[in-house]
Amino acid sequence: MANLLASLSSLSSGLRAFEQSLGTSQNNVGNAATPGYARQSTIMIALPFDGAGGLIGGVASGGIQSARDRFAELAVERQTSNLGQFKEAASLLRSLNQLLELSGDSSVPAGFNQLLQSFSAWSVAPQSASARQQVVAQADQFANSVRFAASQIQNMAAESEHRLIDVTHQINTLGQRIAAINSQRTGGTATNSALETALYRTLDELSSLTTFTVLAGENGQMNVLLGGQTPLAIGGKSFAISGALAPPPDANSVGGVPEWRFMNANGQNITGQFSAGKVRALLDLRNDTLPGLLGGQGQIGSLNAFATAVAERINGLLTAGQVSPGTPPVSGVPLFSFASVNPAQAASSFRINQTLSDSELAAGLAATQTGPPTVANGVALELAGLQLSNSPLNQINGVGFLAFYGGIAADIGSGAQTASDWEDRSNSLLNQAKAMRQDASGVSLDEEAARIVELQRGYQAISRVVSVIDQMTDSLMAMIR
Repeated sequence: MANLLASLSSLSSGLRAFEQSLGTSQNNVGNAATPGYARQSTIMIALPFDGAGGLIGGVASGGIQSARDRFAELAVERQTSNLGQFKEAASLLRSLNQLLELSGDSSVPAGFNQLLQSFSAWSVAPQSASARQQVVAQADQFANSVRFAASQIQNMAAESEHRLIDVTHQINTLGQRIAAINSQRTGGTATNSALETALYRTLDELSSLTTFTVLAGENGQMNVLLGGQTPLAIGGKSFAISGALAPPPDANSVGGVPEWRFMNANGQNITGQFSAGKVRALLDLRNDTLPGLLGGQGQIGSLNAFATAVAERINGLLTAGQVSPGTPPVSGVPLFSFASVNPAQAASSFRINQTLSDSELAAGLAATQTGPPTVANGVALELAGLQLSNSPLNQINGVGFLAFYGGIAADIGSGAQTASDWEDRSNSLLNQAKAMRQDASGVSLDEEAARIVELQRGYQAISRVVSVIDQMTDSLMAMIR
């Protein structure tokens, strides 16, 4: 009789194990399409068997284990960070390239070409008042195009600042969410599978923004370090990061694009720890690309260099010439003005001469080249041929003015194309990484269906044994009576 009761106890343990395993499979099927969910399985433990000692064996549940593969997750996170970076970079650089357009009546190249044409018309009639007025009008239009390009880039810098503020908030929010999940995993207020799914879904979101390292803590907690160094979530506590514009090195210096910096909870600079993700693309734009155009971080900026070189060359030719060779001779006046004290403001302050009215400026344009020999329209001719001349005086870094500006736009366009190409590659690599993760820890409905059938048959077999023992018990009781 004792053996029968022991057998019933063993069978009861087996039934509970099969019931839990069946519930696990049903949970897998129900969450097969849930983002971040990893397949789970019930661990079956064989109970000891010793006939002489009264141990009749059987099976018991040893808990539930996840099929999640951290290496597969790491591959997905890495490719997600790369895709986030290149996708954001391609979008940003395409927008910037449109601001530096090479075509269109309001573009900088169009304005410069129209100015050269007005110089050419003036060289045909150097004393013509209308030709001089046309030069002033085209110069004003050209200056407007340069200032407009500078203002558009400054607007993009301001927009990038807002986006960096937004992404800082997103990172801190995700850090708080991870800390909350860690606290729940310790307290056990929700099922492990639900918390694990929520955690890894949060890590997927974070990986699109930046890179990080995950260290396993106690009770299934995950400690997250930004860039592998800065704590974002340790156990149930989160650590907020912050971002701000760096102060200019010279308090009297105004202009250019200031650097953006990220600080940890202790106020230390951690900007260099963001090596990939959307944050990296925004930092590259804000701290490298835009200062390369408008100045900042110790550089004058290519657009400022263009405006400065063009203005100084045209002004130099005009002030070296004469309006008339009278007694005394009347020298020419500069056509353009800009903030020469601060090179980083050259493009944003580029205008026609503000000290004179338009009519006075037109009257002060010098067409005569003093020579020797004296040439009545020499200055106007030289101005008209600025773009055709091979003189180093008419070049920036060995190329003509328009070629230099075209190179600025070409570099941005090339960067946009490169980022777009890498975006396509990263997207393909991410799909491969996700497929590998699915193979390692995803739910296969076919496998789960086969497992459910197998568990049902085992459950039925145990039920039959229980039924047989019940019948035997009834028979024994009848014999005793």
